[in-house]
Amino acid sequence: MRARRGPLARRVVATGLVTALLAGLVTVLTGAAGAGSTGSPGTTAAPGAVPGPVLVVGTSGVRWSDVSATATPALWRLSRTGGLAVASTRGVEATGCPADGWLTVSAGTKAAGPRAGGTCAALDEPVGGAVPGWAADRAALAAQQYDAKAGSFGEALRSAGVATAAVGPGAAVALAGTDGQVVGRYAALPSSASRLTGVVRDALASARVVVVDAGGVRAGAAERAGTADRSTQLAAVDSMVGGALEAADPGTTVLVASLTDSGSPDLQLVAATGPAPDGGRYDSALLTSGATRQTGLVQTADVPATVLAALGLRDRGAGLVGSTIGHAAGPSTADARLARLLDVQREALAITRVSGTFNAGLLILVVLFVVVAALLLRGGRRPSRPVLRSLQVAGTMVALLPVSSFLVALVPWWRAGAPGVALGAAALGWAVLLAVPALVGPWRRTVLGTAAAVTTVTVGVLLADAVLGSPLTVDTPMGGHRLLGARFYGWSNQAFALAATAGMVLAVVVADVLVRRGRRWAAVAAVAALGLVVVVVDGTPGLGSDAGGPVALLLMFGLLAVVVSGRQVRWRTVLLVVAAGVLVVGTLMVLDYLRPPAERTHLGRFVATLLQGGLWTVLARKESANLHVLGDWRVLVLLVVAVALGWLALVRHARRQGRRLRDTDLGGLAPRVPLLRAGLAAWGAAMVVGFLMNDSGIIIPATGIALLGPLLLAAVARLRDDHRAVRAADPGPAASR
Repeated sequence: MRARRGPLARRVVATGLVTALLAGLVTVLTGAAGAGSTGSPGTTAAPGAVPGPVLVVGTSGVRWSDVSATATPALWRLSRTGGLAVASTRGVEATGCPADGWLTVSAGTKAAGPRAGGTCAALDEPVGGAVPGWAADRAALAAQQYDAKAGSFGEALRSAGVATAAVGPGAAVALAGTDGQVVGRYAALPSSASRLTGVVRDALASARVVVVDAGGVRAGAAERAGTADRSTQLAAVDSMVGGALEAADPGTTVLVASLTDSGSPDLQLVAATGPAPDGGRYDSALLTSGATRQTGLVQTADVPATVLAALGLRDRGAGLVGSTIGHAAGPSTADARLARLLDVQREALAITRVSGTFNAGLLILVVLFVVVAALLLRGGRRPSRPVLRSLQVAGTMVALLPVSSFLVALVPWWRAGAPGVALGAAALGWAVLLAVPALVGPWRRTVLGTAAAVTTVTVGVLLADAVLGSPLTVDTPMGGHRLLGARFYGWSNQAFALAATAGMVLAVVVADVLVRRGRRWAAVAAVAALGLVVVVVDGTPGLGSDAGGPVALLLMFGLLAVVVSGRQVRWRTVLLVVAAGVLVVGTLMVLDYLRPPAERTHLGRFVATLLQGGLWTVLARKESANLHVLGDWRVLVLLVVAVALGWLALVRHARRQGRRLRDTDLGGLAPRVPLLRAGLAAWGAAMVVGFLMNDSGIIIPATGIALLGPLLLAAVARLRDDHRAVRAADPGPAASR
């Protein structure tokens, strides 16, 4: 006969398990941070400076869809031989002005110039080497909560003694120091492409870095003013780009970039030729960067970081958040490379137009199901078996729609004539496909079996996506959007909420099965192992890359593990778990910060911001985003539904049975799965912490409810269905109860 463990033994074992979990977590995260991706996909660490000069040709409002052999011959020739990418240029404002792109290069992070009544400020010629309106530009950046400092790029070049030359007013902004004085030589933009060729050739002969402002395209504004239509503006820009490129020899590193949009959000054009900072060449490849970790995608802030890397000055650009533009393997032909980028551009534009409608539709479905199910299952109501089974099917499908919104990335819905309809059909198709095994598999024999199947798929898809480089996250309704430029890889707030919610339900079901079999410590180990996997993926740079999530996840899984072990949760236990989470996340951030600046993820860049005194700027931006999202009626409606669902699920419904009262906690689920109540409490704590630690964090509890609500109500319907089946098979005992 096996001896029972006493309180001391349980305390020793529990402490050992927690210690092992934390030690394993720190070890895995440390290894992952050190051995993770140290650059862009398909690139290696840079060995040193490029051999020749660096030429940057900047413009605005030019997309790859504008390029053709007849309309833009210079850019067309560049597309045949250069490395290509689209650029996410989203800055402070929803749409950009020409000055915004040049200020972003100057500051090395998102920046926008002052606007007078919503009108873009003009780019004027320097006076005596000083950029006009520099004080106003600096004041505008100081008010934008991105800790952008105009002149950071020029100051880095000046302090390193790099010879530079600027051609055109935008280039003067890019190469100005913090005092507004242009670093190096300056020349006005010539009136013709042939003259520009001579100016740039002379500059390249004496300067290490040459920046050229090739003009830009302003859709709408110029046309309304009657100055030039889009095709005329494109022809002028193309001519100047061609003149600048004519001056570069094969040993020159050339970056051609549309630094901001034309007043209408869209991905912009980027191309590069010549030697790359990693020792290879940009030619005939697709471009990428560590900031996006997506082949064929870079951002405007990567331009100054790439120039510094090409000069061997990676560590000189304090405050520059971009990463080095590298090259990755792509299609073998120029036509195929361009076609891929055009497809990416089309997808990025389509998701911004339809994601709001999709998410609103998903919200409406969740609300409708919750209301209908709550009314049918409320109190002592006894719906018919067809109604109960319909609720099970509907709840399962609604609960699968969030993960299906990621799986739609596997279907080219954006190529359809009606992208919104195609997106909805793809998500519904995935939900139906996944609901069938969830409802008919052997796990259906337990009351939360279907919920376990749904959550296994949900957390499995999200984990796999993070490990594979986030192919399902980019440009999907609940993921990161290229045009918004907020996140290009890792787990979004919605993905974190789904992973946390699914992980909790799955952990409760597995632990409940093991505890019923008398294997309590195996149950604790299962909860700890699942939590370890989710926390590691969530927090590791290059995978989940989530700064705020690991603390919330560690709190949730830690509290659940304590309850499963049979110990009582006390405040000191909560504080210990939170402290452990902060320690793990802090360690991970510091390790990421110790990488070279060009190779850091946003976790390491956050530490750099703290060291530069930008803590309050970051906190203010996060809370501002939270308050903004809190005003979204869709989020508020879902939170109201959350309160209603909590009342329907947690209040103790009592029915008089003679003189006896029978409790049906959680709709009858709690007596069947005793750990569910603890799981919900731990989940609630994680949602609160996640909300407080993330920008736009109010989305986190709302998304978690969108998954959890339908699952619980479908499980209650399943439980009522089982009771009806028992009564139908044996009406005698049922009548006597």
